Amino acid sequence: MNKRGQEDPTGTNIVKLVIAILGIVMILVVIGIALRAYFSDISIEKASSSLDTILTDISNVPAGESKTITLMNPQGWYLVYFNENDNINLGGFEKPENMFGKKAVCVCKTSKCDPKACKEFQTQLKLNGSPLILRIQIIDVEIFNKVEYYDFVVQK
Repeated sequence: MNKRGQEDPTGTNIVKLVIAILGIVMILVVIGIALRAYFSDISIEKASSSLDTILTDISNVPAGESKTITLMNPQGWYLVYFNENDNINLGGFEKPENMFGKKAVCVCKTSKCDPKACKEFQTQLKLNGSPLILRIQIIDVEIFNKVEYYDFVVQK
């Protein structure tokens, strides 16, 4: 109270201001989380779509022949092959649980591959004769159908 016996409105106003600021911060955090989830889902959908295209291109290479494709999306991610026995490959990439015990190809942003961007694929994929781990960027890759496996060779 002030000298005249009235309540001091400054203290009440400060409390209201702090509550308003906290409310705004909470709303911004919720919006940020929602946007992150939305854009993460879009990235995974693009990776899955890109994987479908790559696997279709691979499957269309006749036995004993080759085909050149351009890899470009999603840039900075990895195209990774897993055999049925390994849940973590030599590059440290982890196969999603739904692919355990299966041969799989994944497009991975991090070492923990998302199940939505992995597909079962029976024929082994190699890069210059080693299990495939290829960083996706704008590059041309020649795919050789060696019958027992497909061999990727990056074009210079």
